[in-house]
Amino acid sequence: MNKLTTALLAGKKYREFYEIRVDEEIYQIEIRPLTHIEKAEVQAVETASIKMNSKNVGTSGRMSSQEMEMNTADVIRDSAKAELKAVALGTVDPEWTEDMIDQLWKAEWIEGAYNRILEISGVANKKKQQESASTQTEQETAIPKEEQQESTTPTEQTEQSEQNLNSFRQE
Repeated sequence: MNKLTTALLAGKKYREFYEIRVDEEIYQIEIRPLTHIEKAEVQAVETASIKMNSKNVGTSGRMSSQEMEMNTADVIRDSAKAELKAVALGTVDPEWTEDMIDQLWKAEWIEGAYNRILEISGVANKKKQQESASTQTEQETAIPKEEQQESTTPTEQTEQSEQNLNSFRQE
């Protein structure tokens, strides 16, 4: 087994060039991975408009009910703001601020740089896993409730409900 030392990890010092095409010319922008705190800042911007409300229910008050509230337009705007923040943080040249990037870059450049910065930050793999789990959940909810109930026994339904509740609590 090898000892992990700071010399082996490039961390924020790692650099690479992201290429963008302007007309027929190719330009390079130097990027770096996000730090853990920067990643959290980007996630905070991305989820700013999602509200979670919880309240105690039941006769003993031991069970809780959680409700998620979101405005789709706000979520889309927050997601775009998070992409800008990540690109501004992940570009090495200090002149690339969020405002400059928003005003001068094409949307496809922002999205491409954002995705690459997430990849080199080690975030992209987790995001892909979450998206595939989300897609799977959407496919399950697309089945009409009558068909879902017919295909499972009451015991299976109870077990599924408990699993859903446990996974929701973990999130």
